[in-house]
Amino acid sequence: MKKFYIIAVFLSLYFSAKAQDLNLHELSRSSGVYAINVNPANMANSRLRWMFNVGTASIKTSPLVNANSNLPLNNLKLSLKKEDYQFSTIDLLGPSFMLQLPKGNAFAIGTRFRGAQTISDNFTSLLSSETIDLTANLNGSSTIAGMRDYVFSYAHPINYKQHLLKLGASYKLHSLVNYSYLGSSNLSFDANQGVINGNIEASTSESNPNFSFGNIFKSPGHGSSLDFGFVYEFRPKYLSADYKMDGKDLPDPTQNGYLARLGFSITDIGTIDVPFQVASNTLNNYPFEAGDLNKSYNQIRADLGLNNTSNTTQKINLPSQKTIFAEIKLGQNGWHFGVLSKTSAKASLLPLARQSILAAYPRYESNGLEFSVPVVKNQSTKKIGVGFHLRLGVLLFGSENMNALWSKNAMPPSFYAGFNLMNLANKIKDLDDDAVSDRKDKCKDTPGLWSQLGCPDTDGDGIKDNEDKCPEHAGPAETGGCPDTDGDGIFDSQDGCPNIAGLAEFNGCPDTDGDGLPDDEDECPEKAGPEEFGGCPDSDGDGLIDSEDMCPDIPGSKIHQGCPDTDGDGIADPSDECPEIAGILDFKGCPDTDGDGIKDADDTCPNLPGLAKFNGCPDMDNDGVPDKDDQCPETAGEIDLAGCPDIDKDKIADKDDMCPNVPGLSALKGCILTAPMTNETDSTANALLTNLFMDMTQLDISSGTIENLKSYQKEQNQLLEIEFKGNMADAILSKLKNSLEQAGIVTKVISSDSEINTFQYNWTGE
Repeated sequence: MKKFYIIAVFLSLYFSAKAQDLNLHELSRSSGVYAINVNPANMANSRLRWMFNVGTASIKTSPLVNANSNLPLNNLKLSLKKEDYQFSTIDLLGPSFMLQLPKGNAFAIGTRFRGAQTISDNFTSLLSSETIDLTANLNGSSTIAGMRDYVFSYAHPINYKQHLLKLGASYKLHSLVNYSYLGSSNLSFDANQGVINGNIEASTSESNPNFSFGNIFKSPGHGSSLDFGFVYEFRPKYLSADYKMDGKDLPDPTQNGYLARLGFSITDIGTIDVPFQVASNTLNNYPFEAGDLNKSYNQIRADLGLNNTSNTTQKINLPSQKTIFAEIKLGQNGWHFGVLSKTSAKASLLPLARQSILAAYPRYESNGLEFSVPVVKNQSTKKIGVGFHLRLGVLLFGSENMNALWSKNAMPPSFYAGFNLMNLANKIKDLDDDAVSDRKDKCKDTPGLWSQLGCPDTDGDGIKDNEDKCPEHAGPAETGGCPDTDGDGIFDSQDGCPNIAGLAEFNGCPDTDGDGLPDDEDECPEKAGPEEFGGCPDSDGDGLIDSEDMCPDIPGSKIHQGCPDTDGDGIADPSDECPEIAGILDFKGCPDTDGDGIKDADDTCPNLPGLAKFNGCPDMDNDGVPDKDDQCPETAGEIDLAGCPDIDKDKIADKDDMCPNVPGLSALKGCILTAPMTNETDSTANALLTNLFMDMTQLDISSGTIENLKSYQKEQNQLLEIEFKGNMADAILSKLKNSLEQAGIVTKVISSDSEINTFQYNWTGE
């Protein structure tokens, strides 16, 4: 797609462009100061470092002009194919100088002279020395002008990797050396009488001397103009044509790195003020023979009576020109193919605008050598010229149309030649080849880095080696370029612990706990401790370091791993369940005062040896009741009777049993009560006695029982007999007597016995 686009550009230029002259030495990358004539942008990124033009001339000839001393070298003739040619246009580039700066930008100062003569229609017959064509119309004009320039140019490249854009501009000061015009629109020749009739006009600059190089600096008119131009290069393989220097990619001036390029320029945008002397005369039967006016311009004016002049000043446009060219590279051997066109951008009274041309050319270019065979078409005459261009070092010469040598129908001959002094551009000087220019390289003899202005930075730490105290090991500027991996301000080479931040007093090793011992010598680096313990702490000051001290906050003994033994029982307090009371190991330091195998804390009787089932209390009589609960500790007894014996098994302890050998009642303190009836068949009496018996067992006779006894006594008038036995007989009898007497019952004891007491109740109605 890109190739198609490039070819289309070339073809469009070829078939549409119109221009003026072709001097290929002004277009190449070796054009140097010659570029100021056409496109100043060509100076940028040039193959030349500097160039001084000694002198270069470009000359065109024409058979239609006559010799005139107002145009330099115009009196010379070139005879070719039986036809004489005289110089019609001359362009002289005088002493001029161009300098290319390190980054491809360039400036130039130049001097230039341009002169031309044009003759229109059949006005040539009037000025020619040849025989007059008697049928010819003499109307037309002849114009001659010469102008010198001072040129100041600058060009700058802008590199966008595969796109390179070169911009250029020139400022020019102009002075008119001469200007002469002679013309008529109604001039005729009377062949019978040999005379000319009609009006003729002339305009000349106020000072119009015959040309001499010395008079170039005497100017009747002044002006200025601007030139602008650009050249675009398409560089798809720019990396192979660029080189790195001072941190930038720069085009290599020693080679054409473009695949294609396109240039455009417009020159002489400006005006010049011309002071004129204007004169006119009417010729009436002016005698004329061929060659009469083949003389100097001033003499012609005098002969034609053009002496009465008036002065005026006119601002004239300079002969502005547009130039377009395009080239494509053909392979890698220096060959290119290009097309070019030139045309006038604005009409001008000055005859300095040359013939419009269109050209196509193959071109070879290398350092010091250029060669081309252009094909040029004159757009005015439609004639084709085949030229050549050759540049050998400081010499150059060429022509637009060599075919004038063998063809009468060719364009009039033209040629150019020049001599200059120059110096080829090279890459920016870099003695040590480190991509840092010698101009900026602080270490010219040693390859280095652009970031270090050409000095090496072996370790890549941003500090050049000659200022780096450790050039082979990366480090910060604060440490003079020496590495300080841990950032403690001590070089790694002097740091005993390069990967861990530390203190200068310990050669860069840390003292994390601040105890005055570096970590690598501190057995406890994270806890402060004295040197005598290897930097480990002894918080309680008992001579054991905390890591070996089971009680680091309480002073203790080494035998107990730093823990105290408060009660002195040989068991350390943390293991002693009774740390303040001496004990034994079996009970984890708790005491067993009575030695019964039960620790005091669990022993209800800690001072008396006892049994485990009684929580350490003794059971002297072994009756199953511990002594502390045994009311008869020395005599085996019943568990239910608090350890006391019960011989008669009446559930009353012997000590409380008034009748220990006879089962009895608790209410009667172990004694028994019997109540035999006198009449066992008397159920009423039996019931009364039973109730009385039940009451007596409680030592309390109810009021109901007494009332029943009283009623029975009255009704039956029987004697009741009650028998009591036991040690409680007296107490029972006393209670019964008192109760009955209080109820109004008269009692009489019939008999009593310490063992068996018999009571008889006599109911007499009283």
